[in-house]
Amino acid sequence: MFRQKRIILFQILSGLWIGSCQSTARIISILFAVFLLYLLSPTSSNSETFNLTPLSFNFNGATACGNIIICYGNMGQYFISTNRGISWEQKSIGEFDEIYKIVNFNDTLWGITSANTIIISSDCGNTWEENIIPLDSGDMLTNILVTDFGIYIRTKTTLQLFDKGLKKTNEIKDEILYVSENQYIDPGLPYSFSEFDMNNFFFVYEKLIVECENLADKGFLLVDKNLSSYKVIDLRDKIIQNRKKYGFYPPNFYGITNLHYFKGQPILQINGNLYFIDSTFAHYQYFFQDTLFMNTETNPSSPKWYEFGNPFTYFFHNDSLYMLFLKSNDLSNKKYNIFGIKKYISNPDTFVQVGNSFIDTYYTHYYDFYNKKYGIVNNVSFKMFSMWPYLLFDSLLIFPKENRTLVITRNFGNDWELISYLRGKPRLIINDSIYFFINHWGNDEITEIYKTSDGGLSFIPAKNFREGYKSAKDIPYSTFSLFYIDSNGKGFAKGHQRWDPQILTISDDAWDSFDSKILENFKLLSYQFNGFSVEQFTSNVSKFNNFYFFTKSDTISQWWNIGYRTWVCYLDTSFNNYNEKLVDTLSAALYILPQNLYEFIAFSYVNNPLNYRDFHFEIKKYQKFDSVFIFKTLHRLNVNSYINQIYEHNPDSVFITFKEPDKVYLYDRTRDTLQLLWQPETDDGQNPLLMVISDRFYLVGKGLFLENTDRSDLTQWREGKWDYGKPNFESVIFKGNVAIAGLSDSLRPFNYYKITLRKETPTTVESEVEKRYYTTKFWASEPYPQPAGVRVKARIAWDGSFDVGEAIDGVYDSMGRKVEGKERIRVTLRDKGYGELEWECSGVPAGVYFILLRWAGGSESVPVVVE
Repeated sequence: MFRQKRIILFQILSGLWIGSCQSTARIISILFAVFLLYLLSPTSSNSETFNLTPLSFNFNGATACGNIIICYGNMGQYFISTNRGISWEQKSIGEFDEIYKIVNFNDTLWGITSANTIIISSDCGNTWEENIIPLDSGDMLTNILVTDFGIYIRTKTTLQLFDKGLKKTNEIKDEILYVSENQYIDPGLPYSFSEFDMNNFFFVYEKLIVECENLADKGFLLVDKNLSSYKVIDLRDKIIQNRKKYGFYPPNFYGITNLHYFKGQPILQINGNLYFIDSTFAHYQYFFQDTLFMNTETNPSSPKWYEFGNPFTYFFHNDSLYMLFLKSNDLSNKKYNIFGIKKYISNPDTFVQVGNSFIDTYYTHYYDFYNKKYGIVNNVSFKMFSMWPYLLFDSLLIFPKENRTLVITRNFGNDWELISYLRGKPRLIINDSIYFFINHWGNDEITEIYKTSDGGLSFIPAKNFREGYKSAKDIPYSTFSLFYIDSNGKGFAKGHQRWDPQILTISDDAWDSFDSKILENFKLLSYQFNGFSVEQFTSNVSKFNNFYFFTKSDTISQWWNIGYRTWVCYLDTSFNNYNEKLVDTLSAALYILPQNLYEFIAFSYVNNPLNYRDFHFEIKKYQKFDSVFIFKTLHRLNVNSYINQIYEHNPDSVFITFKEPDKVYLYDRTRDTLQLLWQPETDDGQNPLLMVISDRFYLVGKGLFLENTDRSDLTQWREGKWDYGKPNFESVIFKGNVAIAGLSDSLRPFNYYKITLRKETPTTVESEVEKRYYTTKFWASEPYPQPAGVRVKARIAWDGSFDVGEAIDGVYDSMGRKVEGKERIRVTLRDKGYGELEWECSGVPAGVYFILLRWAGGSESVPVVVE
């Protein structure tokens, strides 16, 4: 395995370093071996240029090892915490396979993956050994159970026993063991995922209890521990069932869902009921003295047990029984969820809440896989309510689930924390730490907003309710073209809304939450044509004094043969007034470069007046004279080509990429030139996209990966080096030192990957500055120390076009609020255009802060963590 090669390489080099190789001949032979190993390993390619981290994945479960917590999932990803869930790090097992399960046995971690490998870690998840298990074609590993006697593996068709050296000692093949697999597709995720039906097995009384789909109407399979014999345990004459058909379950259904212990005695959970069992497996005593209390096998047309909570989430702790509950709080027919833990109390039988409630005001939705539509709001708690918590360290409960869901309570429900939840596609990068994903599903008028403030480790959904709201809020758009946040954390969003009154979605806390405001005249709908709505889309947004300025247009109206139109739009920063003015027909402004509220350059589609379905691209300059906007065409491309991307590198340089045919142009505003930078020798449908990371330029697309060879000449490109074949980029957004791309290659499945440059030896001015923040005007190093206590410093460099001391605006918190000016910020000059930035941060509450600099034509922020 590649990972093992790297370990060997490290060991060899370590031996050389400490002088264990004495003879010259031995050194030469070892160096040759190292060189050969390096050449043979795929990790030796220029993949070291980039760090690629998948951002969208599911969690499948959790385990603990010593003081370490591990939450594992698909894409080969797992979260690891060394301080009991206070902070986390994202790691990978090295491949991109799904980790189905990891269990701890005597502080050694054992797991299985979709690559039919058993993974082993003897250091609590820091490093892993992978072992391929040979299986018949089409078979796959589905579950693992580790005991003193050996390691049991379930596959889709077998039950296998291994010793601790992974030597197979026995196997059962029987069609009764068959495990079916269900595939699920959530339109908010970039991948499908699967779950195995009736896949549980448990070790008790020196036997294996094996849940089998083919025995679902009878009972379970009881297997001798060495797999030498097995028999069917028929529960039909042991457990009385009065249940009628319920949901997807038949009238007689025996799901063996869990094995618990109460005062040392095993309790088997069958469906939602608890039964004491003995070593004969012939007697099943109901846990509660009242056999009707919490009995899920009675007719569930009006199940009273649901008034207490969900019995399918039973768990025991210190010989007490607990379960999870969920209820909705009605606010004028808009609801949020209240979730928590209840404890069983006898005499009389009841459950009472322990700890505090998790208040779920996060605007997420349950996706119905069977009807293929979104439904229930506040889905974080709904997911938690449908699973067993993982109880670790006596009082810590953790809830890992799909959609990167991770919720934790460290003191048995007294305090709750949502660590992460993510759906959707990348939409906006603010800086190296703050990104936004949007999950939009127009059919159901669903739009969810997700934000990370720590560089993509945790994603948190925006809240639709907070103190002061009369009701919870919705985002009711069938399209979602407008999403904006200014430097103060104030934002607004808008899409096509099919019904009135027209709602503007707004935020004053950097989209941690959102509110709604009625603005009847702000519509992204022009008119009906043959019974269909012509939806409108917006350009980018600029802020001038007390107004947000943008354009809107009938960007798809050509398909109705009615022509494009463009309006200028003015929204006051208090969100009280909106005005618009039609400024052009047969033209749709997609992106604008405004000088002020009355003068701007637009990058536009333009209709052929003789045939509206024929269009071309123009760059036009608009100016207002008296009350009328007039325009002139600066540049025109007579090609019927679709715009892939418009990227404003700075106010004077705008890149436009086209597909069908593939071309890349640069517009230079100062010289008013439109320059062709690249086109393929043949149009291969590569759909080019520009990607800029730390001021390095790349052209990416379908099987396309080029790098610029001369920063002063952007027509010079060469084939870039990629580690696994040629990448296929479907989308990319970027800013500063970060890009997020929807991509795949010969090894990586499609996902949204965070891309950063690996640190290399810098050159010229970069040798003096460890680059982190890099524009064409300003550079800054990683701040140090991190986290900071009394003061923090960063090395800086700039091009000398502005006074860096004057450019310092102040310090802002993660909510976008200014916490102090520049009084405690000092710049020490070391040389022309090079120096040191220092902030005296003592007395500032712990958190993430941003030192903001502004200069004519640009701005940059340096993030600092204060402890």
